[in-house]
Amino acid sequence: MRYCFLIILILCQWGCTSTKQLTLRQISGETDITKGSKAKLSWQFENADSVKIDGDLTAYKAIDSTVLLPLQNTTYKIIAYKGKNDSVVQLRTIYVDNTKDSYPQNTSNNNLLSINNSLSQSLRLVHKRFVQFDSSHHKYVFSIHNNQGTILNDKMLETSISSHNEDSTINASFKVKPEVRLSKQSSIIIALDQSIEMMNNQSIINTYLYQAINKINDIDSLHFIRFNTSIVSQQILRNKYDLLSAINAYQGYKPEGIRCIYNVIDSILKNKNIADDADIIVLTSGPDNGSYIHDAESVVKNAQKRNISIHVCNINNEVLDNYSLKYLASKSGGSFLDLSSSDTNTCVSSLISLMRINKGTFYEILIADSILKSRESFHISVQIPLNDTVLSLKVLSNVDENSKLSRYKIVNLFYDSNTSIDTSFYVHLQNLSFLLKLNPTKIIELIGYSSLLESNDDALALALQRASSIRKYLIMTGVDPNQIRIRGLSNIKPIYPVENQYYQTIMNRRVECRWIDPSLLPYEIRAEKVNTEQEALSMIEKWEKKKIMSYFDRRIHNGISYYQILLWGYSSQSQMNEAISALKKSVNFDLIPED
Repeated sequence: MRYCFLIILILCQWGCTSTKQLTLRQISGETDITKGSKAKLSWQFENADSVKIDGDLTAYKAIDSTVLLPLQNTTYKIIAYKGKNDSVVQLRTIYVDNTKDSYPQNTSNNNLLSINNSLSQSLRLVHKRFVQFDSSHHKYVFSIHNNQGTILNDKMLETSISSHNEDSTINASFKVKPEVRLSKQSSIIIALDQSIEMMNNQSIINTYLYQAINKINDIDSLHFIRFNTSIVSQQILRNKYDLLSAINAYQGYKPEGIRCIYNVIDSILKNKNIADDADIIVLTSGPDNGSYIHDAESVVKNAQKRNISIHVCNINNEVLDNYSLKYLASKSGGSFLDLSSSDTNTCVSSLISLMRINKGTFYEILIADSILKSRESFHISVQIPLNDTVLSLKVLSNVDENSKLSRYKIVNLFYDSNTSIDTSFYVHLQNLSFLLKLNPTKIIELIGYSSLLESNDDALALALQRASSIRKYLIMTGVDPNQIRIRGLSNIKPIYPVENQYYQTIMNRRVECRWIDPSLLPYEIRAEKVNTEQEALSMIEKWEKKKIMSYFDRRIHNGISYYQILLWGYSSQSQMNEAISALKKSVNFDLIPED
């Protein structure tokens, strides 16, 4: 009987203790902080004897808190113990916003700056946009917020801004106008590059967008666009969960073609269903390489008219020239993120957080253009009536207008080692045809290229034949043959000097388009006459090997057609005459000036 009572007592004790499970009731604290800020972490465990954070020797209580200072994205392991054999592990990730380091130093988007180099100060001056206001002023727009994104709009702050600046010449010329926004709703357009250079980046894009979903509110207006030469698809999404479905579907689409970022953004800006003051986020594998109707300047002007910001995220670490992307973002009041060099996967989500902040109260400063003309940059300095704190932000005022265009515009890619035009480029070529017919005095040069796998004479022949096939197509659509020059550069100027991937080979097998001003190169030389187009191509190839620019023109004399070879690129009559004198020594036919 005594043993039975003991067993019952033990079972009762076991039963009572077994009901007191070790559980986590609550964990709280900041999960998104700016670099250099601290994060408080609090927790409540039930039935825990002690709590530890992996890597920290401190013994914490079941209900306790601590302050952390992570310098990068960090996942902390919180372990609660009960006795010797029972424990519960909870992971907590704190994301560190590296926006300050991620933004390029040569744009105006150094959005998050520390104050007086103090890590304890949480106030930030946030850039919104810098645009032309009227015929004599630029407008700089910014907001001030704390680490939690709360906007500061105190009337004392307004007074202090208008009375303090490091530069006295600017101080005499600017005014402050606070603009209060009541709605926190954002209109977000995500434009996703689906060109062939995205071939190995689809899973990376998914990762970025998955993490950004948590930053999107249920009331936000969302559009999801896929594009290459034009908009491939456009979806109006009901909520962020529809965005999740769209992201999952993106994985199944095959990247192909080139990217016409300017043309696509222009289409978005013309869409009346897109709200003014929207934010366009372009995720791309490099600068625009196909738009010949629109350029960065025209797109920026239209974006400014609608108060729409363009944010550009580059994910291709093989792209060395990002200037045109930075120009597009900076001039439209957006942000540029080089995701390829970032060691964090939260850049896009941080960008959306920043966009959200800019939907609150902001301030406008008018600065006289006469002051900006002699400056590459200027400092905005704001005095806060809080311990005499001063916020300062360097803003780029002069951007090189001549450097904003991409170095090349591609009109066709060749998926095989041939000269056939892919049907997916027909619309792109028809747009070029329309533009040439609309401007009959304009001249283009079509430059053919080969891949590194196509070598020696075959490479040059293929390059010329590729340019010629595009010329034939344009003429067939009604373009005047005299508007088109062709040239072959073999594989001496590859976009990718190493072809490790399929898409790299295809990008090197291309035809580019270059606009020529006939008034700058008006002088040409007549060279050989031949009977067939194939002979004409052979002659062009011969001149190309001598580094002399040439093209052919089909002509008719006395009812008989022939092909005239023309050497071009001479800016003056004396330059042309010198070329004729030098070339006569090596040819057995007449070289005469073209009428």
